[in-house]
Amino acid sequence: MRADKPTLMNEEGIDISLVQESWANEDTIKGLNSSNYKIFYTWNKGKTRAFILINRSINAVIFSNYSTADITLVKVEEKEKPFFLVSWPMTKTNTRALIGFRGWRKC
Repeated sequence: MRADKPTLMNEEGIDISLVQESWANEDTIKGLNSSNYKIFYTWNKGKTRAFILINRSINAVIFSNYSTADITLVKVEEKEKPFFLVSWPMTKTNTRALIGFRGWRKC
């Protein structure tokens, strides 16, 4: 029997996971709910396809202005060197959406 993603992450000591094409229904994301991890995504009426799962001990914030149902952008607030994470399913149609990220470095 296969465990859910947060359980596997706990067992393997994984703090961050980029997730695409997960099964979402209303405000629930199947297999990703956990008290040890924060789930970052932008909800919309269509199917949300890009998520970032981060250990609650890590300080992170979603950039909602740059996130959509297909793209999730999160800044991880490390003291010495903060960094960004982007999760998106690579399909032929949504690679065009990355053109909008040209200005995101100004954040």
